Amino acid sequence: MILSTLKNKTMRHHILFSWGIAFLLAALIIFATGGLYDGIEEGQARDIINTLQSSSLYYGAAIMTSSATILALMITILSLAYSSEEDFEDATYTNLKAIALLCVISFIGGVALLFFISFPIQELDKINNDYIIYFFYAITVWNGLLAGHMISVILILKNIAMATIDAFNPNLEQDD
Repeated sequence: MILSTLKNKTMRHHILFSWGIAFLLAALIIFATGGLYDGIEEGQARDIINTLQSSSLYYGAAIMTSSATILALMITILSLAYSSEEDFEDATYTNLKAIALLCVISFIGGVALLFFISFPIQELDKINNDYIIYFFYAITVWNGLLAGHMISVILILKNIAMATIDAFNPNLEQDD
C-alpha cells in the first residue's frame, strides 16, 4: 500500500508537501525555542514540561477529533460524487485518498502524542535536565509535524471544494 501510494505522482506530491510544511514548522519551533534552556534550572524545566504536557493534551485531542471528523465528512463528499450526474475529475478522488491517508497518520500521531505526554517525566527526580530538554524538543517537534499534516489536509480540502463547485456550476462568473 505504501509503495503504490508513493508511485502515484499526485499522492506523492501531497505527501511531500505535507511533510515539507511539517518539517518547516518543526524547524521553526526548534529555532524559536533554541535558547530557551540556556542556564535554566531543573525546577523551571520541569514546570515548562508540565505546561507543555497540559497544552499538548488538548492539542492531541483536537488533532484526533478533527482527523476523525474530516474522515467522516469525506464519506459525504463521496456519496455526493456518487449520486450526482456530474463526473468528477480523477484528481478529486486522488485528493480524497491523500486526505484519508494524512488524516489517518494525524490521528495515529495524535494518539502517540497523548501516549508520550502521559509519561510523568516531571515527577521523576532521577531524570536529569538534559533528558527533560530532549523530551521538550521531541514533543514540540511532534506538535509541529501534526500541525503540518493538518494544514496540508485543509489545503487539499480547499482544492476539492473548488473542484466540486466547478463541477456543479462550471459557468460561475467571477466578479473582478
